[in-house]
Amino acid sequence: MRTVGIIGGNGSALLEGAKRLARGGLRFVDAAAHAGGPLDALIVWDAQPALIKSVRMLREGAYLIINIDKREILPLLSNWRGALRLLTFGFNGKACVTASSTSDGVLCVQHSFKTLDGALREPCEFGFPLENNCVSALGFAAALLVCGII
Repeated sequence: MRTVGIIGGNGSALLEGAKRLARGGLRFVDAAAHAGGPLDALIVWDAQPALIKSVRMLREGAYLIINIDKREILPLLSNWRGALRLLTFGFNGKACVTASSTSDGVLCVQHSFKTLDGALREPCEFGFPLENNCVSALGFAAALLVCGII
């Protein structure tokens, strides 16, 4: 079972949205309150005081999935940059996972990366339920991609 932590944004609403998407041996947890072992990935929507504590819970080879549109996140991670696998999401043109068409629910992978299982994900477009919050959907999609579920 893969465990993905969530930090930032509206935590409880994000966690409920994530639980609807959880499948294939994947579970989402509130990273700030999690005490159940290492995380396989951590989705960071915005800078939070619990961010560094949560980053320490990432297992070796785990992914830190960050909202690239929130520039205040990166300075908090300056001591960790070489030790983390980083995947970005957002509307910034440099984001790895972004939206091609929000009206049609089409997201895209802009840059190749390897999943947690080592499979290569090439740039592509794919449909994804956007619901009410496109930024949340981008973060969830990024987590599902790194876990090899989509």
